[in-house]
Amino acid sequence: MLNNPLGKILRINSDGTIPIDNPFYNDGDPGTGNDDRIWAYGLRNSFDFCFSPFNDSLYATENGPIGNDEVNFIRKGKNYGWPICSGYCNPYNPAYRQPMTVIPNGTMMGYVPTGTLIYSANELPELNGKLLIIGASTLNTNQYAGLIRCEMGNAPFNDTITSWTTIIPGLSGTTLKQDSDGFIYLLRFGSLVRIKSNTIGISINSNPVNYLLLQNYPNPFNPVTKINYQLPKTSKVNLLIYDIQGRVVIRLINSGIKESGWHSIEFNAQNYPSGVYFYRIEAGDFVQSKKMVLVK
Repeated sequence: MLNNPLGKILRINSDGTIPIDNPFYNDGDPGTGNDDRIWAYGLRNSFDFCFSPFNDSLYATENGPIGNDEVNFIRKGKNYGWPICSGYCNPYNPAYRQPMTVIPNGTMMGYVPTGTLIYSANELPELNGKLLIIGASTLNTNQYAGLIRCEMGNAPFNDTITSWTTIIPGLSGTTLKQDSDGFIYLLRFGSLVRIKSNTIGISINSNPVNYLLLQNYPNPFNPVTKINYQLPKTSKVNLLIYDIQGRVVIRLINSGIKESGWHSIEFNAQNYPSGVYFYRIEAGDFVQSKKMVLVK
C-alpha cells in the first residue's frame, strides 16, 4: 500500500521536506493519500543500502523470512515483490523487479545480509569497484557469516551480479564503512575492526581492546542458549552458572586458557528447572555477571 511507509525505501530532502519528483508524490503530506516519501516498495526488511561512487546506483540488502535473502538494485517507483515474492519471483512476473542475486537458504542458512558498500580506493585494489556485503548470523554467532564480494555486470549501470564469493568466511557484523584512509571498517557485536590486505589476500585487524561479556542468546531460552565473550589477550577464564540462590549450577569453563578474540559457548539446561539464572565470567582482573531466564 502506498499510504504506508513499511516495507519501503523513503526519499526526503536534508531539511525534512519531500522532493516533488518522488514517484508517488501527490500533496506533500505523507499522512494523506500516498506517502509522498516513497521511492521504492515491495520490500520485506531492507537492512542497509549504499550508493555507488562511480555511477550513483543504489543497492540494498534484503532479509527474507526464511533464507532467500536478496541483494537489490533500487530504481525509482519499482515494486520488489514482497509479500507476493520472496527471492526470485517464480513464475516470473514483470510487475515485480527481480533481485540482483539471492543468497539461498541451503547455501548459507541464517546468513542475514546487513551492511553493504561499493569499495572505491587503492588500499585494497582487489576490491575496487566491487559490491561488498557483510552478514550477521541469526544465531548471533559466526557460524553462518562472512564477507561477500560481488562481481557486477551490465556496465556502466552495474545492475546485475554475475557471481559472488565469500572472501572472509566466518566474519560477522552489521555495518561496513570505507574511511578516508582507504580501509574498510566493520562494526561487529561490541567491537570495531579494520579490514586490510596481506600477502595471502584480505584479512581483518580485529584484536579486541577490552574484555566483554555479551547477553546470552536467545534469552529467555529453552533449553539451549549461547554465551559470547571477548578477550583482549590470552587469559585464564572461568565461566560459571549460578541459580537464583547463588549456588553454582555448572562450571562451563574451569580455569581454561583462552586466546584473545571472540569466543562462544553453549549452555544446555535440559536437566535444570525453569527460573532465573546468572552467568559470571572471570578473566584476568575482569569479572562480570549477567542474568538469563530459562522457560520450559
